Amino acid sequence: MINRIIDFSIHNKFIVGLFTLALIGAGIWIITQVPIDAVPDITFEQNPKALREHTEIENKGGNLIAGMYIKDRIQVGNNLVRALPVSASVKEGAKSFEFAVGNEGGAYRFVPHEVTLGVKDGDWAAVRFLRPLEAIVAFAFNNAYYLMAEMKKGETEHSHR
Repeated sequence: MINRIIDFSIHNKFIVGLFTLALIGAGIWIITQVPIDAVPDITFEQNPKALREHTEIENKGGNLIAGMYIKDRIQVGNNLVRALPVSASVKEGAKSFEFAVGNEGGAYRFVPHEVTLGVKDGDWAAVRFLRPLEAIVAFAFNNAYYLMAEMKKGETEHSHR
């Protein structure tokens, strides 16, 4: 059977060529007819980006089970940014603030600094201060909402005589 096909192909090159061109044309036509949503998407999901990885981890505490799923991060670069805990920032309208901590005569003083929040990584967020900071500044790491409320409360207080 195969020998007859080979003999036919050798003696009828023009017919084989036409048949090959017809198959190529049919393939091109079929590709144009396939709806775009029928083509599988092989890109990463935008958020979160996920991939499958095989890792061997030493199970010293005995808490890991074979086949268990974990959440991990892969470092692909080394960019230094200023970052503070998300709990350290408070939104007031369209603006975000972080509170610097100062100590004057034994009393703590909290000063709001307007920031723009950047990329979040877990409970931390990159921050960019809209005004330059002094060399070393300490910041409150949580309760920014309460600090803002106390500051506003102080602005609205007045005395009656």
